[in-house]
Amino acid sequence: MPTPPRRPKLAPASDAIEQLVPSGAMVALGGMHLHNVPMALVRQLIRSRRRIATLVTSPSASIGADLLIGSGLVDAVVVAYIGLEHHGLAPNFRRAVEQGDPPLRVREAEEAFIIQGLRAAAAGLPMMPLPRGVEGTDLPTLNPSDYRPLQDPFGGPPLLAVPALRPSVALLHAQRADPFGTAELLGSPFTDVLMAYAADHVILQVEEVVDHLGPSSGRSSTIPGFLVDALVVAPMGCHPCASHGRYRIDDDHVRTYVAQCAAGAQSYLARFVDGCADEGRYASALPAGTMDSVCQPAPTSAGGIDPRPTAAERMVVALAAELRDGEVVILGANSALPTLACGLARATFAPNLWWINGGGGGVNPTLAPMAHSSCDAQYTMAEALLDLPAALDLQGRPRIDLFFAGGLQVDAWGNCNLIGVGDQQRPTLRGPGSAGLSMAARAGRVVLYLTRHDVRTLVARVDAVSAAGHGPPGSTRVREFLGGGPVTLVTPLAVFDFEAPGRRARLHSTVGDATAAEIAACTGFPLHLPPSGVPAVLPEPTPQQRAIMAALDPRGVARHLVL
Repeated sequence: MPTPPRRPKLAPASDAIEQLVPSGAMVALGGMHLHNVPMALVRQLIRSRRRIATLVTSPSASIGADLLIGSGLVDAVVVAYIGLEHHGLAPNFRRAVEQGDPPLRVREAEEAFIIQGLRAAAAGLPMMPLPRGVEGTDLPTLNPSDYRPLQDPFGGPPLLAVPALRPSVALLHAQRADPFGTAELLGSPFTDVLMAYAADHVILQVEEVVDHLGPSSGRSSTIPGFLVDALVVAPMGCHPCASHGRYRIDDDHVRTYVAQCAAGAQSYLARFVDGCADEGRYASALPAGTMDSVCQPAPTSAGGIDPRPTAAERMVVALAAELRDGEVVILGANSALPTLACGLARATFAPNLWWINGGGGGVNPTLAPMAHSSCDAQYTMAEALLDLPAALDLQGRPRIDLFFAGGLQVDAWGNCNLIGVGDQQRPTLRGPGSAGLSMAARAGRVVLYLTRHDVRTLVARVDAVSAAGHGPPGSTRVREFLGGGPVTLVTPLAVFDFEAPGRRARLHSTVGDATAAEIAACTGFPLHLPPSGVPAVLPEPTPQQRAIMAALDPRGVARHLVL
């Protein structure tokens, strides 16, 4: 008796959206930052005018989420981070929150919320507790409907719990799949596999379909075919984002996107979405040679070493000085300066340092040449590769000695704000979101850094707390540091410690030619000096240190980050 043929799951994007995405659904969007984002499905979702009741982003979302918000089809978003990495803030998300155009309800979250919410849905549970640390932030106050107190039935201290995030459909990208939906994800899996388990349905966009999945070169993860409802073949379908192992970010197009969306998304949508009936016409709307260009490696030379040390090089040396041999260190998203600091430390005094690259999950990744994006495929060439849920678990136990963190604002007690400036209901500047900063409280110690030093970034008191500092005195916020909390703050002008009375920031060292008086004029809180009354001067990078930084960072990604 002949074996019945198996039923392939191939479908055009329009049919998959029509059949599997009901209007008013909760939709999860995979990828991370500007990598492995299913942009072909995003564009088709907009063309189909499917209203999204709730958009669940990945822990660090980018242009896909921003474009959906700009289309006006999203009623609410569960967001830990929406930004464009080295291209700055997300224009449509900013405008929706700052101006209400289009109207958008924000369910303020952080990395642990999204991961634990998806885990609850995948396990069929109504909620999931969070690791301690979030209670030290403003997130439970900004989003009391989703963060709920939970008494430990086994007698431990109270916890916070979050609801299950069970999307009606998850939109995901993979590099290749067989016709029956089993897919291979090259590079980092991010939270995509978890989204597939949490969702009721999965539409999977792939670069290619092969008869059988066999061994692949490089690291990969698998989504089993029984979870996939529709398989959409979309070569170059992540553009302008990158697809790990296939093509890189189209930085020129992202710059076009930012410029065209500065006052609204309509012109970009008209040209690249509604004006293109399918992905073939989308490709035709791009400048000639675009798709071939992004399949080539980016240039690796920045044109030599500057005659004098740059502000960024000085900061990297100061950050590297905070590291200790044998420690485990984790970096946040878009962390070029700490990335180079870890590489410098491992090449000189800390060969046994373990560091985890934020977002991509690479453990001791290969740096040379450094990439602009923290989730770049370059950083998946590593000694080990963690998905985001595993990285969260390492922080929750905890097993992290040092956590590097930055933000829009840092105050005198080391509180860090990445959410927004001004009234959080209608901020004057909406930031990307807290990402994983709440987990800083779980680390042995926290090193803060800022790429600018002025009264808008170093403030008397932050407008919202993404990561808790040491005060202010009398605050009722819970601060349960398993380690030392913030210990150092590095800026282009100064290095602060938190040894002053009340654990306030104290000027430890000046950087470059900056004087204490100049630093005081650029700082939004009173300057505390060391007992001697005279701060130290940070030593200049040595020729050896500069040569190592140039070898690790030939493009100048970090070395030229600070003007």
